[in-house]
Amino acid sequence: MALSFADLPAGVTVEPAGPTIKKGEAEAKFTLKAADDAALGTFTAKVTGHPTAGADATREFKFTVAKK
Repeated sequence: MALSFADLPAGVTVEPAGPTIKKGEAEAKFTLKAADDAALGTFTAKVTGHPTAGADATREFKFTVAKK
């Protein structure tokens, strides 16, 4: 299942760029990376799973970008 992300603030990226959940597994691992000039604060983003068959699944999650 391919994952895509929406509503990430400027300067925040996902690594790897196209995470997937492999067949038979229940989760994917990814890292949110904030550039030095990324907006600071608490944000809500969406992750959508796109299965090869069936409907997409979407969830929201909150995260905080803080100064180093």
